[in-house]
Amino acid sequence: MFNWIIYIILLVFAVIFFVLSYQFHKQKWGNLIAGYNDLSKKEKSIVDFKPISQSASKCSFVGGIYVLFMFFFIYSLLENTIKTAVLLFLLPTGSLAFIIFIVVEIRKSRKFYK
Repeated sequence: MFNWIIYIILLVFAVIFFVLSYQFHKQKWGNLIAGYNDLSKKEKSIVDFKPISQSASKCSFVGGIYVLFMFFFIYSLLENTIKTAVLLFLLPTGSLAFIIFIVVEIRKSRKFYK
């Protein structure tokens, strides 16, 4: 009955992720990146912000795609548009791909803070 509320919330989160991705790509809103905001001005001048921003941009973009993926998954599940067996295969596959991507990006971006 109130499925549309869930759909709107997921779409709003996807838009937020895409806006964050765009702003990080333009190297703005750096204070939202975890760890970067805690650095002193001296440390910020030493750290190259561009790769950190690009990594955060990629993660935000993939996060937005994942939220859209979850939107279509929940929509298909609640509206019975696709067979449940297909959905039960797609959910873990998409979630695993998302988790692997985030872990790889985190491992790559650790070197920027050393």
